[in-house]
Amino acid sequence: MTHARTGRSVDVLINDRGPFGVASRVIDVSSEAAAALGILSEGVAPVTLSVLSRP
Repeated sequence: MTHARTGRSVDVLINDRGPFGVASRVIDVSSEAAAALGILSEGVAPVTLSVLSRP
């Protein structure tokens, strides 16, 4: 995943989708991934997702 404004990226393993009920939010990440992206203080940030592999 890549932060849309800063270009910082991190590879993550997606275990499930969420949060549900909020159409504008498609994925919830760990605090470690959020720190790598530099979004801990933002809480919510625009990111792009790329599939690296599928099971």
